[in-house]
Amino acid sequence: MTRAAIVLDCDPGLDDAVAILVASRYADLVAITTVNGNVSLDKTTRNALVVAQVAGLDAPVHAGSAQPLVPHSLDASHIHGENGLGADIDIALTRRVVSDDAVGFLVELVKERDDIHLVAVGPLTNVALAIRRDPRFASRLRSLTIMGGAACGGNVTPTAEFNIFIDPEAAAIVFDCGVIVRTIPLDLTKHVIAHAAHVDQLRAADTSTSRFVADLLVYYGRIGATVKVPTLGALHDPCAVLAVTNPELFGLVPRHVDIELDGQHTRGMTVVDARRNVEPADQNALVGYSVDASRVLRMIVDASIDPRPAT
Repeated sequence: MTRAAIVLDCDPGLDDAVAILVASRYADLVAITTVNGNVSLDKTTRNALVVAQVAGLDAPVHAGSAQPLVPHSLDASHIHGENGLGADIDIALTRRVVSDDAVGFLVELVKERDDIHLVAVGPLTNVALAIRRDPRFASRLRSLTIMGGAACGGNVTPTAEFNIFIDPEAAAIVFDCGVIVRTIPLDLTKHVIAHAAHVDQLRAADTSTSRFVADLLVYYGRIGATVKVPTLGALHDPCAVLAVTNPELFGLVPRHVDIELDGQHTRGMTVVDARRNVEPADQNALVGYSVDASRVLRMIVDASIDPRPAT
């Protein structure tokens, strides 16, 4: 069976780190591109290199956009830690970025290959800039999948999910790009919850990556407790990868999605039109509403134990 060729655009980030391992195990991970989001670009890029090194991955890392289209200084370091991976990572980093032009890399890659599935699990700045640079960029992709948005309430504001809120202008460009955007929202990912039993399983496996992920989850849970989250945390970003490699695990529904840019209380809101009279020609997204959470969690744990390609 042919493995999906994925480029993972991410802002590691605790769950982004796990998404890298999931992409390595279940897809052909062509490259990793990084973007400012959970923490600053220098930190997200270093974290991508750390994960690749710990897991022994060959995928090249390209650094991308350091600021959203409308610059600001918001991040999620209060969740992911000052460095983005929780506590200090004691590793002598030997991996280096291949380039600091992720946007250019993306644009040229899809001119050369017609099999690329782009999975974006951070703010959509790199994707929007690629579309601006080459209006045909999105149509050259095999598919475009994001982790972002929320149909029924956000996690940064009452209406906005983090990835969209950080760069709503970029998100608006992406949803208006003319291709169907497979959208894995907060409403779905909040059901994919790590628990203490998963940490025990990872500790027992005692591999370099399982120990690494176990530490991430423990930190995630400790921070979650301070903001009254009663579990170790939702594994949002790996879901977007698995929606490409194992779409049968997700219930996706055609919808039209707009991004609110101007609302005083709703900036960054993912406006999902669920009315039955929306014409198919007006649908620009497949929005995830359901997930086989137990199977997804098993696959995430397996990838965290051994990120080598599954046979």
